[in-house]
Amino acid sequence: MAINFTGHLKTAITATAVCIGIALIWLPAAVYYLHNESNHANGDNTGSILVSMQKLGDLHTARISLKQEVDQKTNEQASGWLKAVPGANWLVGKATQNHAVVIADGTVEAGINLAKLTACDVRNTVQNGVSTVTVHLPPVQLYPPNVTVHVISQSGSLFYNDENIVPQAQAHAATLFTSEAQQMHIEDQARSAAIQQLTGLTTKFGVKHVAFVF
Repeated sequence: MAINFTGHLKTAITATAVCIGIALIWLPAAVYYLHNESNHANGDNTGSILVSMQKLGDLHTARISLKQEVDQKTNEQASGWLKAVPGANWLVGKATQNHAVVIADGTVEAGINLAKLTACDVRNTVQNGVSTVTVHLPPVQLYPPNVTVHVISQSGSLFYNDENIVPQAQAHAATLFTSEAQQMHIEDQARSAAIQQLTGLTTKFGVKHVAFVF
């Protein structure tokens, strides 16, 4: 009986090629699986933590309520040839002066935009069997103040009526409130509150050791 060695050789080569092909297909998946298993064993769930934080988006963590009386004055300036006349600016200013007094109520808020977090900002390290997650948080930002005003008095002049004096008073109050909130350390309050809130979040993932840095 004649044995077809060539046929058997071709079959063996084909089978080997198929095995190699299957191995090449499944090898990356196996490596990925083992890598993930190793990470889970070491408590590495930074991916889940990152996604959960990103979903929080703009996280407002501090708020200060303020109230203040604002005395707003506006007037026109001398123009054209009047500028060269001594005392003209003073006279024009007096003749066109507008005056408004308002009570401004508002809130200033501060927080962090967690949507800006990336994978580089959340790191897991294991030392002596202890897993520690370090999160680099975005800088604290102040949000535009929410200000409402109640007009106590408002007066114009015979020569000029400034219809924008109340909105100007409101804008002035917003600037004052922002400055006052900063003097009251609203940014430090926002950092502390953010760390406290996010520590609670990471605890849900079983993370016992976490460090937040700005």
